Amino acid sequence: YTRCSKWSQAYRVMGQPFPGNWTFKYHPWLRKMHDCDSQVIVGQKSAQVGFTEFALNKTFYNIDIKGNSVLYVLPTESDASDFSASRFDPALELSPHLNKLFSDVKNVALKRAGSASLFVRGSRSKNKLKSIPVPIIILDELDEFEQKNIPLVKERSSGQVESQLIQISTPTIDGYGINKEFLLSTQNYVYFRCPSCSRWTDLIFPDCFVCTAEKLDDKNIDQSYIQCKECKNILPHETKPEWLADGNWIPSFTNAEYEGFQISQLYSYTVSPKRFAESFLRSMMDVTEEQEFFNSKLG
Repeated sequence: YTRCSKWSQAYRVMGQPFPGNWTFKYHPWLRKMHDCDSQVIVGQKSAQVGFTEFALNKTFYNIDIKGNSVLYVLPTESDASDFSASRFDPALELSPHLNKLFSDVKNVALKRAGSASLFVRGSRSKNKLKSIPVPIIILDELDEFEQKNIPLVKERSSGQVESQLIQISTPTIDGYGINKEFLLSTQNYVYFRCPSCSRWTDLIFPDCFVCTAEKLDDKNIDQSYIQCKECKNILPHETKPEWLADGNWIPSFTNAEYEGFQISQLYSYTVSPKRFAESFLRSMMDVTEEQEFFNSKLG
């Protein structure tokens, strides 16, 4: 399996909410990201859109197929420890191929697989980020990092003939962190063919979302829906895997050095229009909720 997407479908086994072999059915936008060979990949995301699973698949694929060591960085040492326990260990338990691949997993911060290693680190400690020469670096939740240490992390691959840097995060402030990196990229957005009018379109807020309630306790909130901004017809949440299956990432800029991807929770199959509406209504009542809505829901 020379492509990360094929490798993931063959060897990665998932738990809930979509148990079984890895599939792109519920996250079709991740396929292109899996096979992207750009030296720098930027993912500006909402919550619940699968970007961390993409990063994990890239990690395992590089270690297994290419024999590349990977440095996976999270905001804090505690985050790194939690990542090992909640994401890495279950992945090995569920996937027989991965379980056989790794020979030493006792160390929280260092996992060995033959000649390749997975280094899991927090961004706060300079000492633990030094002297780790790796070709693959993944920065997960970049906006929460100790920003002054990011250049140090990126230098870990400077001596490699081939390298790849993957940066993913929910954004916080315009022009900061992941958004700063995204603005330097191709700025790809997902477009798909509307099942009603057959025009290529994308999901943007507020044009594509209709909230059918004015208060959280309004029973009409159940009727909230996503619509095509071209023809205004409803895009049924239940059939999202069908009308998103042939979607494509379309770049805003073709001459950028970075490959960048941005997606909102409007695309998510696990977040219903009702749940989205609840977050929207909360954002109308509280400044903190408003910030969280734009960052975690809209990405």
